[in-house]
This record gives sequence, C-alpha cells and structure tokens, in this order.
Amino acid sequence: TETGNKEYWAKWEANTYTVTLNTNGGTIADGKDVTGYTYGVGATLPTDVTRTGYTFKGWYDNENLTGSPVTAIGSTETGNKEYWAKWEINQYTIIYDLAGGTVEGNPDTYTIKAGAFTLKNPTKSGYTFTGWSGTGLDGENNMTVTIPKGSTGNRSYTAHWRYNGGGGSGYSYYTIKATAGAGGSISPSGDVSVREGRDQTFTITPDKGYAVANVKIDGKSIGAV
Repeated sequence: TETGNKEYWAKWEANTYTVTLNTNGGTIADGKDVTGYTYGVGATLPTDVTRTGYTFKGWYDNENLTGSPVTAIGSTETGNKEYWAKWEINQYTIIYDLAGGTVEGNPDTYTIKAGAFTLKNPTKSGYTFTGWSGTGLDGENNMTVTIPKGSTGNRSYTAHWRYNGGGGSGYSYYTIKATAGAGGSISPSGDVSVREGRDQTFTITPDKGYAVANVKIDGKSIGAV
C-alpha cells in the first residue's frame, strides 16, 4: 500500500488532422503533396501544381471556388481540412502570314477546350494557293491544316503561292521545273515561278553515300556542279 504525498505530471501530444487536396484534374509535384498537419505547426499548401492548358489560381475551401484562396493552415487551427484547386483556361495566339492573300474565319486565339478546327485557305488575285507551312507541319504544301482538340501553345502559319502569269506589272514571269533523281534532292523543287531579270538559286544535296553525278539545264549537261 502506497503512503505519503504524491505528485504527477500530465503528458500532452499535439493533435494531428488530415488534409484533402482535390486537384480538379491537376497534378501536384512529387514530394509537395500535403496530407495532414499538426496543431501548433500548421502547414503550407503546395503551389507546384500543374494541368496542361491551364494556369493554377490557388486552393479554395469550398467546391464552388468562392471567396479568397488559401495558401496555408495556421498553427492555431484545428480540424480536418479539405481544399479544391481553381484553374483558369490558357488562351493561345495564332499568327498568320498570308503573303498578300486574304481570308476570313480563321481564329486568332484558342484554348485547350476548343474543338478541332480546320483552317480556311486564303485567296490572292493572280496566284494559286499552294499550301501552308508552320507549327507542327512538314514542308510548305499542306493544303488542309487541322488543329486537333486538346492542342496547346502559340501557333504561326505562312501561306505559299504560285504565280499564274499575266497581269499589268510590265514584268514577264517564267516557270523553272526543278527535279532530282534518286539519291539526292534539289531545293526548291517542282515548278518555281521567277520574275524576268531575277536570279534563282537551287541547292542540290546528295543523300548520304551519294555524290552529284551530273546536272542538266534544258537537256544540256553542265557537269557535276
């Protein structure tokens, strides 16, 4: 049986609470997620949160995303917490170089939520449109350009033309047809319109393992130039 006066000391441990972060389609960077906090310490909510095509606008304590964003849980707060990420759609620009042509109906901006859309081809008096070059395209002869749904990033497209001849400029235009046989390439190739009195340079490039054997102009050999 114990006797005598007694003295005891209480031991306390700070409460811990859970934190639930609803990213609404976003991704929290590795090691940055917050799943709980301790009374007396609190926690800072992550800002390294990404979602393709969107800008992160903060965490909100309600699903309707009203009020002010929450950046941290204070050291004197208690209780489990739940937050929702707010996102704003990024708007991207589309720049066109029509080289003197005209067209209506092609958008200047778009977002990731836009449906797929096909560019309308431009027109130019005295010329035939030969295709687009630009973002995500190979070459200059893309007659149909479609920007798929879910695309992102700023874009630029350039129109290319072939002169039809005639006109009242006082200049004559001539067509040079440039082709390369197997084992190499010539640039530009195909029908090239050149104004009277102007020079036109052609670059002849052999494939790996090949060399230029001969070059002919109007059927006349000028050697392996």
